[in-house]
Amino acid sequence: MAQQINTPQTPDWKGIFLLIGQQRLLEAITLIRKTAVQFPVLPLEDVNRIEEDYRIMLHYAGMGFNDPERDNVYRLFIRRLYRAVANMRIIYCRQKGSIYELWMQKTTGRAYTHDSIRRELEDFVATKAMLSLESETTRKEKASELYQRHQDFMAGLFCKILVAAQWTETDGAFFTNLLLSPTIDSVDALLLVSAVTLANLQEFDCEKFCLLLNVYEGKQSSGLHGDDVGLSHLTAQVNPALQQRALVGWAFAVRLIPPLFTDIIHRVRQMCQNEHVARQLTDMQKQVIFCMDAEKDHDTIQRDIMPSLIRNSNLNITRDGMISEKEDDPMEDILDSDAADRRMEELEGTFQKMINMQKAGSDIYFGGFAQMKRTPFFHEVSNWFCPFYEEHPAIRQAVEKIGNTHFMDMVLGQTPLCDSDKYSLIQAFASVFDRLPANIREIIGSGAMGMEGLDSIAEMNGMEELKDMMGKEDRRSPSPDFVRRFYLQDLYRFYRLFYAKNQMQSPFATDSFLFIAHLPTEDIYSTSAPLQQNILAVYDILRKRSNTVGQRQLTQLLQHDDSVPALLIRGIHAYEQTKDFALTVRCMQRVLEKEPGHEKAQLYLARACFQTADYHTAEQYYRQLLESQPDKMSYQLNLCIAMANNKHYEEALPLLYKMNYEHPDDTNILRVLAWTLMGMHRIDQALEEYEKISALPDHTASDTLNHGYCLWIGGDVPRAVQCFRAFLQDSPHTTLYQEFQRDREMLADHQISATDQALVIDLVML
Repeated sequence: MAQQINTPQTPDWKGIFLLIGQQRLLEAITLIRKTAVQFPVLPLEDVNRIEEDYRIMLHYAGMGFNDPERDNVYRLFIRRLYRAVANMRIIYCRQKGSIYELWMQKTTGRAYTHDSIRRELEDFVATKAMLSLESETTRKEKASELYQRHQDFMAGLFCKILVAAQWTETDGAFFTNLLLSPTIDSVDALLLVSAVTLANLQEFDCEKFCLLLNVYEGKQSSGLHGDDVGLSHLTAQVNPALQQRALVGWAFAVRLIPPLFTDIIHRVRQMCQNEHVARQLTDMQKQVIFCMDAEKDHDTIQRDIMPSLIRNSNLNITRDGMISEKEDDPMEDILDSDAADRRMEELEGTFQKMINMQKAGSDIYFGGFAQMKRTPFFHEVSNWFCPFYEEHPAIRQAVEKIGNTHFMDMVLGQTPLCDSDKYSLIQAFASVFDRLPANIREIIGSGAMGMEGLDSIAEMNGMEELKDMMGKEDRRSPSPDFVRRFYLQDLYRFYRLFYAKNQMQSPFATDSFLFIAHLPTEDIYSTSAPLQQNILAVYDILRKRSNTVGQRQLTQLLQHDDSVPALLIRGIHAYEQTKDFALTVRCMQRVLEKEPGHEKAQLYLARACFQTADYHTAEQYYRQLLESQPDKMSYQLNLCIAMANNKHYEEALPLLYKMNYEHPDDTNILRVLAWTLMGMHRIDQALEEYEKISALPDHTASDTLNHGYCLWIGGDVPRAVQCFRAFLQDSPHTTLYQEFQRDREMLADHQISATDQALVIDLVML
């Protein structure tokens, strides 16, 4: 019986590209040929030509000819082979029943040449301008036909870019100059940048990557190796929305740059030295982190906010989907006259929570719109990235149903929604428009509700916080950060909700989202580098959002860096995540060598010294912290704890009494005060404080243990035993012996011998 031969499910792309990256050209070609035998669909024409040319080079090298251009020629062969294999992978994807096959089908029947693309995009702008000369009826008919035809063209062009082979320098120069041309529509330019971004994230292409760099800088291009990087004009000449889409595209793709493209790596390194670019990169990284938490934020809204909104809403939704206003309860004014005011206060507080989340950067709308992304509109990949415009053929009927453009301008032009959510909203709103109460439809239809009117309504109802959902400055001229945030939200929705998302390489994956860790790092985090000033802020966001994966990645990136931000990140990570307190001490001491008096370094050094029982050093640094901020209570309290551990009770006591007077309800102050009094052998006074603590709802097992100590030292052994038993019930993972060993110095200071300790342990066990 013949033995069955198992063919691998997919070609060994990783192995092939690894050999290419290691510049082992002939070995790579050999592996490619073996792969092509297993997968006959893979074309070998380009590989054959490369091998023929390379063997000529080998022939002359073997004869001893010294070619001064040998290094450049060999690098050219490597790049040619990279392009050939990348094209083979694209061809393979097109023919394996994947989403690539569907996209390829959408491009059939139309020749997307450079001339036809430019002509279509420029003619669209010219024809649209000429429509203003037509009568209203004719203009409407012609506009509908024009937008439908152009939308079909753009959807096909979008797919064409997604499935295109590696671009030539001519392709890159053509599309770069086209996107920066004032003769095409801005919606088309934005859409094409997104297509290039998606294509480049699926299969890295140096020409597409350089297009994104050039568009970000506003540079016309003649090819890959254009002139030197010049960033002085970065924000003056480029449409901010176009620039930010390009930034997102190349920043996400940085991790994909093969090592053989040294010129691109050098260019990115130069760009990162610019303060403006460094700031935008770190701001973008923070926004990406917030995007990653969209579902977690949605859970928070569902748990903490929506119940209040539903409870205090003035609308009813019937079983058949009709919406009506609730009728006033005539008995409410008699039985509970303050109920309406309480509902309004709770509603205001609920809105304020959402406003605060949004101001902090949270994507508060993701969960609400996620279910609306299953409509046919979002089966078309280009629609996920199309800037919102009313003339989009897919929403024409919805717009006509709603009618008044004043409402469209208010809700969709000036509300804090990303473009894909705007399309979802208009379609959803049109589907329930007929079921809205008549008075609401009348307001919408009258055109009387502008954004100023919405502000007035909010003020009249005592809900001025609603106006903060989007500041007036943002409404009129949104900042680059504002524009970028909503584009990132569109991207996140696509990679989380697109029906074929599993066939896409997501930049939001756990090994990809921290793009700042993949920037070319040589010299970037040195003392004078701009990124150094911002990298710590990124780590702080990761900490606040409990993103441990990102914290670990960033720490690993900086493990050999001796700059102050890198030392702080490594020290904080060691303290909070790995519990390597000795490493924290070393890192913070090094920071203080570089920058004496650095507050954060002093704070974490003091904390780490607590963990290593070096209370003398902790006391020293808390004293220094208090010199810079004498009114900060946490510093005062921790200094008192350090002094108590160092038996400097007399010095700590006045400060503790002062804090207790100013903050009588602070249990932590009472704890330190009670321990200090016990250390000073003022047992009766200490016992009073422990009695107060035991009566508080936030008392802990440790409080019960210390209360037992105080009773024991004071001679009340029966009550002390009761406290120790209660402590053990609340602390099943420890023993009294372990606790007595931990506090042996305090017990010895009060003449509690080892024998006494053994007896009490046995009494507790009885």
